Amino acid sequence: MSTQYDQIGSKHKSLEDSPVGEVDFETTSRALGDVKGLRVLDLACGIGRWSQWLVRNGAKEVVGIDISEAMIKGAKEMQAALPEGLAKKLDFCVKDCGLPLTVEEGGFDLVLGAWYLSYAADHAGLVTMFNNILTNLRPGGRFLGVVPNAFTPMFCDYIVHDLKMEVNEQVGEGFWRCTLSYKPGGLAFKTNVRLHDLYERAAKEAGIGQIRWRPYVLPKGDQREEQGFWDEFKLRPHLCLLECYKPA
Repeated sequence: MSTQYDQIGSKHKSLEDSPVGEVDFETTSRALGDVKGLRVLDLACGIGRWSQWLVRNGAKEVVGIDISEAMIKGAKEMQAALPEGLAKKLDFCVKDCGLPLTVEEGGFDLVLGAWYLSYAADHAGLVTMFNNILTNLRPGGRFLGVVPNAFTPMFCDYIVHDLKMEVNEQVGEGFWRCTLSYKPGGLAFKTNVRLHDLYERAAKEAGIGQIRWRPYVLPKGDQREEQGFWDEFKLRPHLCLLECYKPA
């Protein structure tokens, strides 16, 4: 996985606070649901946004892993600002979770991969990521992943609410390398976009089985929807979620 986030650092928060970041949060938090008492592994955790949300919402323990030292530094600073009872439930470390990774074999009830799978450079790398998920999940445990919407880059570059996705090259059938940028935050980074069947093929090869795809969710009670604020976004949402379980 890339270390480009060492240069991005705290700029990433500007995207989290943006309109599309609101959708990301609403969609992911609703899909996570009740996490009380769960042990969670947060892969590609960044500055710990979801790790913090998980412990605030009752998770028993959360281990966050990211390849970027700058991101983990930010996550630990966030951890230090939390009440002691929450902070002690968090553990962050720098590791490349695109390589074979065993944190605790079969030790986690839930693995979260928010924008994790999109960094696989090829099919073999994607299979490795699914293997990492399987290795660390308990039997019957759940994986929730956030990935770029596979249909966003197919016809032209994507620009919605200052989020821009430019297609750099198509490297295979249903597979594009892209640059994602958010101008107000001075943020830009590389990512990969795949059609759903490429994720499904890699998951099956790793032994996961069937994937369930979940749609985006707009912010609850958002009055802007009536004013047409989300009309363009609804035509071309930037994200989708996949959910699967380790065989019991």
